[in-house]
Amino acid sequence: MPIISPGGYFRLEIHHCQKWLTLPDLIMALEYIQNDFNLITLQRGPSEIGPIIAPQDLATYCEANYNLNADWDNQNFDPLSPQGELYIAFRPSFFESTASQTKKLHLNMHARKYGDAYNFIEIYIRLDRRTDYFAVDQTIYPNSTLIYGEKVMQLYSVIGQRLIELLAPDYLWMAEDDFDAPLDFLYGRDILARRLETIFWINYFEPSYLTPEAESLFLNAPVGIVKHMADGIWYQLHEEFETVPWQEAERIEEQVKFHFSSLNLDRVQWRFMPG
Repeated sequence: MPIISPGGYFRLEIHHCQKWLTLPDLIMALEYIQNDFNLITLQRGPSEIGPIIAPQDLATYCEANYNLNADWDNQNFDPLSPQGELYIAFRPSFFESTASQTKKLHLNMHARKYGDAYNFIEIYIRLDRRTDYFAVDQTIYPNSTLIYGEKVMQLYSVIGQRLIELLAPDYLWMAEDDFDAPLDFLYGRDILARRLETIFWINYFEPSYLTPEAESLFLNAPVGIVKHMADGIWYQLHEEFETVPWQEAERIEEQVKFHFSSLNLDRVQWRFMPG
């Protein structure tokens, strides 16, 4: 049965980008996704989201706000130590304001670099399935998780593909994280060791990440979408995220668990059923 949960974080994570060597490399990628996907860039401020950053000021903002909180959660990436961190937020163009009501759907982005050894980017937003609650502005919009959850994840999909091209990550995943029990088990040391413990709604592996056995299993998966991308492998459980009926999603997850059973996975992670 699907896991019952309020849900929580609709998340895209990108691990160990080979083309992110310096801060200008990251800024270039952010400028591309801002322009390609018509995102409004906002800085994080005392009230969670601060002023809008004009496109010409994005590089200046990134340079001024990098190398903050250098001791962030070091135990998760032991023995690596972060040397740079950046917070930023984007507002998607499909979430529009009206004269009577300003809706604030903000995608938070966190980027961290641990010297030349490891780097990490996450993009996330909080939605509560039980109440349609937006954490950013503490507001409830009817059916927001169904409507905007699908749009957000489809946006993540195209952003992820663009960032694979621009930054060449070793590993990428997209799924819904559990607010009550966050998926905090994907540590930098596990990525560098090429561990594979979870299959998510979307997964990308650079060519050397998978063992020959694991690669064969992905290429011959009985369900889902598998394709070569940037010399790596992109595997997606279903083209839709939020609108797939629960019975169908459960059937797909069970098939995936059975097909990949020889890898001793911890779980298949897609989305949650509201409690």
